[in-house]
Amino acid sequence: MAKGNGRVHTRGGSAAWITRMAGAAVAAGVLTAAAATAAVPLLDLRLSGRVLPLAGDLSVVVRVEPDDRNRDLVVLVDSGDYMRSSSEQLDGADAARTHQFWFKHLPEGRYALVVQLDGTDGTRATSRSDFVVGGAAIRK
Repeated sequence: MAKGNGRVHTRGGSAAWITRMAGAAVAAGVLTAAAATAAVPLLDLRLSGRVLPLAGDLSVVVRVEPDDRNRDLVVLVDSGDYMRSSSEQLDGADAARTHQFWFKHLPEGRYALVVQLDGTDGTRATSRSDFVVGGAAIRK
């Protein structure tokens, strides 16, 4: 490296430096895109609450990544003594990303919310979240 006039000069000049920097930028972009793709879950759940009042209503919003293989979305709430489910047919990649389900007047208890995404080749993803209805269930 030669120094002159306060600047640092490298072999190959600025064209080689630009080529190296462009290559590094492309490599970083590919790695970032791969990491972002891997980090996106097929299902994302949002519950209206984790603790609901007695005879409370639960709103569940499910975000599904569009894919040609998506065929059915099943949402189930289960306390052991009480179970209710709902499903929605999906039209592959053309289906909406966001789906909302309501479970009204749930009896007191500890619940598991299970969401299952079914596709052309079987179950593609499941997700679970727990919640409680009523104060007595919290004390148990």
